[in-house]
Amino acid sequence: MFYERPGTPQRVFTAHGELLNALKNRDPEDAEKLMQAHLAEVTEWFGNFSGEKIFNNE
Repeated sequence: MFYERPGTPQRVFTAHGELLNALKNRDPEDAEKLMQAHLAEVTEWFGNFSGEKIFNNE
């Protein structure tokens, strides 16, 4: 369900690509900033799923 939401796969792919580029460029400050932003976004996404069937045993 998570990846079926419009735009989600593209946003995840972009975030992972940006993080990979920061790592390839050996830029730990940028990598840390990007990872923290990505984790905050993913945490928010999953928080929004809390009331949906995927996380309920009903």
